[in-house]
Amino acid sequence: YGTPHTSFLTRDNSVYDLPSPISVTSSIPLLPPQRNPHTLVEVTSFAALNKFQPFNVAISSNVLLLLDFHSHLTKSEVVGYLGGRWDINSQLLTVLRAFPCRSRLGDAETAAAVEEEICQNLFMRGLSLVGWYHSHPFSHALPSLQDIDTQMDYQLKLQGTNNSFQPCLALICGKQGML
Repeated sequence: YGTPHTSFLTRDNSVYDLPSPISVTSSIPLLPPQRNPHTLVEVTSFAALNKFQPFNVAISSNVLLLLDFHSHLTKSEVVGYLGGRWDINSQLLTVLRAFPCRSRLGDAETAAAVEEEICQNLFMRGLSLVGWYHSHPFSHALPSLQDIDTQMDYQLKLQGTNNSFQPCLALICGKQGML
């Protein structure tokens, strides 16, 4: 198309691509006003693209259980953070803990306190922020265009100022499973 192309890694060794050209400024996809930010995007495996997965992911079964439980407690969308470790030598991202946010989406006043508490919990356990999760209570576990923009924001924040690569994992729990 002649425009920059962005792919994102998912938990099951898949990538998802922006479905058609999106303007990209400073490597950050921007949603044109005519695009519905809730449009779901199909995923494509690395193998289907004849590419290798850039790193491996190991997730504790306790993390998956808590994420699934948290996602099905309410019919509202939930969100949380993932704590773990990134081993640059083995290219392995290990997710050891899930930290559910105990606030409603859009509740900025409570969110700041909850995020600070999660940050302290990560520090006390010697873990790093390695990703985030949220639910799609009425749709499939596929990323939306808004999710892709959010993921890019998190990825850039985790990259830090020294431009070293650290992956940021995004998990989505839908009405029929997880991605």
